[in-house]
Amino acid sequence: MRNEKEMMNLILEFAQNDDNVRAAYMNGSKANPNIMKDDYQDYDMVFVCHDIQKYLDDHTWIDTFGQIAILQEADQVEQTLYEANKRPNSYIFLILYKDDVRTDLCFKTINQALIEYGTDSLTILLMDKDHQFKDLGLPTDRDYWISKPSSFMVNTCMNEFYWCLQNVGKGLARDQIPYALWMMNGPVREMLTKMIEWDIAQDYQYQIATGSHGKAFKEFLSESRYERLLKTYCDGSSDKIWASVYEMMSLFKEMALEVCQEIKLPFHDDEAQNLHDHLTRIRNKSTL
Repeated sequence: MRNEKEMMNLILEFAQNDDNVRAAYMNGSKANPNIMKDDYQDYDMVFVCHDIQKYLDDHTWIDTFGQIAILQEADQVEQTLYEANKRPNSYIFLILYKDDVRTDLCFKTINQALIEYGTDSLTILLMDKDHQFKDLGLPTDRDYWISKPSSFMVNTCMNEFYWCLQNVGKGLARDQIPYALWMMNGPVREMLTKMIEWDIAQDYQYQIATGSHGKAFKEFLSESRYERLLKTYCDGSSDKIWASVYEMMSLFKEMALEVCQEIKLPFHDDEAQNLHDHLTRIRNKSTL
């Protein structure tokens, strides 16, 4: 695997030697001073260009950065699978190379880049041939800090968590394991993740980022709570899914109580208990 110095030299040489590229800047985790660097971080680069179509028509420029293991043209995928609108002023190539290095190389027109530049607090200007982009100073993860929730947001989170859990119980009762796991690891886990984020953030005056999908939860949760969180993940065994469901409810309630106390919101224990009782009746009935 090539090291960071080698890759940054390749990236800067590419931008410098291509007259079509007028500026380059970096986003993502490598621009985040609060994240320890490792071999798995992507190189999230933006090349500001007169013309981006040339890179779409001819992919030989990619050889500059190494041998491709797999490539995804994310904009094309979104347009095809999700009917996203075309972005004629921006296009990104996600590339994994055979030596395990990964780059996310985005090409933007000058006008588009001038509109977007600086809207991400994790931005480092690497090159500006025409002096069109201001120095943003030291990068910060401020844009990714967890916001303090309103009472409505917390209430909605709790309601969604318990409402979707009853679907998990229904799936288990019907022996529809794929559906139960999808519901559990989709909408239910999303609400659990939100509650954990809020509970962590309140101890840092909401000036903290924990990464997407609980990426950094291990750094912020106590060892015991983190172990309990891991127990909410399970295999396809019905008994283990049920055990994870009860662990989820216990952990969620504990953290929801803390969040509610912080924002002076009553916790609806009756709703939590009703759902617990409902699931217990379903489980007992299905195991008779």
